[in-house]
Amino acid sequence: MRHNLTTPYGNIATENPWLDKEIVREVTAEDCYRLRDLAKVYTPSIVFDVGSGCGIVSMLASHLWPSAKITAFEYDPHIAASTRVNLPHAQVVEGAVGYQLTAKQLTNRYGFADLLCIDCEGGEVPFFYDLFTQGILERFPVICGEWHQWPGRRLMEACLQERYHMKFVNPVDGAGPWSYFFAVHQGLPIEVAKGWGV
Repeated sequence: MRHNLTTPYGNIATENPWLDKEIVREVTAEDCYRLRDLAKVYTPSIVFDVGSGCGIVSMLASHLWPSAKITAFEYDPHIAASTRVNLPHAQVVEGAVGYQLTAKQLTNRYGFADLLCIDCEGGEVPFFYDLFTQGILERFPVICGEWHQWPGRRLMEACLQERYHMKFVNPVDGAGPWSYFFAVHQGLPIEVAKGWGV
């Protein structure tokens, strides 16, 4: 059964209003991915929202960058059905990124994005490693997301360290209950990284 939640960017349909209410708060009120700061210094044409859930990150992205093409990736078909309701103008893809959808499959089918926002409960680790070993990670110039477990963080840092300005934060750093990361390719103007706090 779907419920509706009110957000600053319109109502969203959700199958889990208790969990999604918290996510809406983190993404919109706390701006956990700092997308509003990013919008002051960067304008992506293509946005990938990997592990989109009901689509609140995509809704915020479409508000900040109205002309951006947004693709949302969600592994759960029931949640993806709500995502389609919430994002009628976005492409919604089902499949677990990093597992069912490898980086090679995803990029072959959907290309690359100027902004990659990823929160796929550990799937970011094989996804990043796959991108890195193929030499195509830097085709995603701006990346943010949630990281899970220290070994995964270390691998992601190793993949990013040579070509990206990056910042990893966790609850000890005052980042709220979750652990986030931010990365800007060194080929972009340094003002993008500085303006985003990286």
